[in-house]
Amino acid sequence: MTSFFRDPESWSALQSEVIGPLLEHADPDDQIRVWVPGCASGEEAYTVAMLFQEEAERHKSAIGHLVVFATDVDEKALAVAREGLYAQSITADVSETRLERFFRREDEHFRVASDIRDRIVFATHDLLRDPPFSRLHLICCRNLLIYLDREPQQQLMGVFRYALRDAGHLFVGVSETVDEDLFQALDTRHRIFLAHSRADVRAVLPELL
Repeated sequence: MTSFFRDPESWSALQSEVIGPLLEHADPDDQIRVWVPGCASGEEAYTVAMLFQEEAERHKSAIGHLVVFATDVDEKALAVAREGLYAQSITADVSETRLERFFRREDEHFRVASDIRDRIVFATHDLLRDPPFSRLHLICCRNLLIYLDREPQQQLMGVFRYALRDAGHLFVGVSETVDEDLFQALDTRHRIFLAHSRADVRAVLPELL
């Protein structure tokens, strides 16, 4: 089950501790690259894009080069995500301010505004078989690792470290752990981690299944 702004305190922490500073220090010509693997029907990917937009407006900075890669193995879920059309029940998770700013009402549904949808590239991707994206600033992979056995979890840690640039960030679910040899805690409570940039941590793509 996925929803917008799930665990809102954690999203607020990500916004203030990662997204804000990232926009503040980014070169205007840089492409900010974010990956949301296991995106299902798209709520998490849209949440990330909305938070970047809010921070950009707060800082009066441009995010013309933001791209959010949102991937999943489920084609039906991706079709829903691409449409960006959700039931009225999202009002339980999305504030009135955000509904007005980021959604358009269509009969009994809400559709994500086009300026947010245009930031996201939805694609079919198998985390354990397909090569990852690269030079990412942020990976949001929440409540997916808990469904995997220890060996594939460890494999994904290597994939994520390979995909992130040095000092890139990994955001996981509140019940999930990461490989401390590859990542160091930035905010333990909200499960935000920083990719190690030590010389002895090599960004080598692990063997995929």
